[in-house]
Amino acid sequence: MDELLESDYGPLLRFNSTKVHRKAKLLFSTVRPWVSGYHWKARGLVAYDYKGKRWDGIHINPTPVRDIKLLLPMTMSGENRMFQIAGNDETSQSIRILEIEPGLREDVLADGLYPISSACYTRAVYGDLKDGIVIENGVLQLSNVSGSVDWEVLWKSDWSQGCWTPWAAGTVCHSEVSATGVKDIQLGVFNGKDVDGVPIKSGKTFEFVIRWRGKADLRYHSIEVSEQTAKAPSIFDTKCSEDLICCDNNDPFIPWN
Repeated sequence: MDELLESDYGPLLRFNSTKVHRKAKLLFSTVRPWVSGYHWKARGLVAYDYKGKRWDGIHINPTPVRDIKLLLPMTMSGENRMFQIAGNDETSQSIRILEIEPGLREDVLADGLYPISSACYTRAVYGDLKDGIVIENGVLQLSNVSGSVDWEVLWKSDWSQGCWTPWAAGTVCHSEVSATGVKDIQLGVFNGKDVDGVPIKSGKTFEFVIRWRGKADLRYHSIEVSEQTAKAPSIFDTKCSEDLICCDNNDPFIPWN
């Protein structure tokens, strides 16, 4: 999180919005400001738990309400509440007002309640320009699991034509969480892509997206890689991407079943 915040463009920070949600003991701040003429937006939102003294991660609005304009705290009937003013897209003149509810367990939509879906995009993993890297395996760790949580890991590489391909998926229940409150998930051997019956697991660059549906926190993830010319594997760790990725028609994304 420190690296993410430090990489924001300094002169644009005056367009950021930072507010405290006193009831939830969270400080919210917009990140990745973007300005064009008299239009401005933020690409993401971070939360800091000042009671537990830890970051709660970066959050991105679902489409089409992706552009965050500003945060607005209010006291209504003696209760502290936090709202977000957001735009539909870069060209739309309409805005929406969304309420931030940290304890929410389900998305409240017009046609009913749905489990909350979250995703984390990794930075690209780069190999040697000549020989590239081989993806071996990986591990996830979930915490604060409530009820049943579905998870999935997808990948794409420099040769996959921009398409996300499933690697591993499963379900974690609260009863499976260890006494320490976490659940380690082994992704298993990387599946790569079958070409003439042979799985290709190497490439110049790889990127991964981790998705989970339900109430849980992604504590960390590690991807084990090795260079094609070396045997010793290395570990690639990250908690969020430096540049937030938007999936559109040019970057096809696989929907949940």
